[in-house]
Amino acid sequence: DKKDILYDRGNIAYLQKDYQKALKDYKEALLLNPNDDDLQANYELTLRKLQKQPNLSLSALRCSQS
Repeated sequence: DKKDILYDRGNIAYLQKDYQKALKDYKEALLLNPNDDDLQANYELTLRKLQKQPNLSLSALRCSQS
């Protein structure tokens, strides 16, 4: 289903270190299934990765969270 596709795309993006895309895919998947603990954990891990990136603008991070 769509949630699984988004989850898989998020995992692929994460492995490619495209954390912005991974966060977007995980967030979309969470909207479809907010009670998925693995998905929530991946979202939070990706969010922490983004927060550690020194060249990431704060506005880009805010956009990914809204």
